[in-house]
Amino acid sequence: MAHSDLDALYDYTLNNALMYLRNAGKFQPFGATIRANGRTIADVVPMQSPDSQAMLDGLFEGLKMAAAAGDLDACAVCFDVQIDQHQTNGTEDWVLKTDAICIHLEHANGECLRAYLPYANDGASIEGIYKIRQGDAQSHFQDRTVFVSAIHRIPGMDNPTLRLTSDE
Repeated sequence: MAHSDLDALYDYTLNNALMYLRNAGKFQPFGATIRANGRTIADVVPMQSPDSQAMLDGLFEGLKMAAAAGDLDACAVCFDVQIDQHQTNGTEDWVLKTDAICIHLEHANGECLRAYLPYANDGASIEGIYKIRQGDAQSHFQDRTVFVSAIHRIPGMDNPTLRLTSDE
């Protein structure tokens, strides 16, 4: 990742997701931000709901409002997904669905990507800690979701030049 804020958010959310998986065997969507004023990582926890998609939508909506107000430099949203894993034995190819931690990372400078870390939950031990096996992480650039209509500083400018960005 090009920006250190995104690296910090990736490490923070991945470590928390793995902790939740080891302790509970699952996790609900959650987020983290780097605020424009304090440069610290803050947790973003959505309203609890039995519907993970509603929680995810609420997270993104809240982050959009904070970004539009100029309160954020960067954010991450972490959630559980299933992805296709392509398999081969040399003569045959097939696709398996596997669980993965998805981390949506976005910066006010326009960088946006999603990282996926496949995992397998091998069940709880006697101590109640879940054994989680991790696969190889993969990532790809993504269209912005949070910083779609906000005022941002133009990186590398000496004076605080502002611009209005919008994907609409």
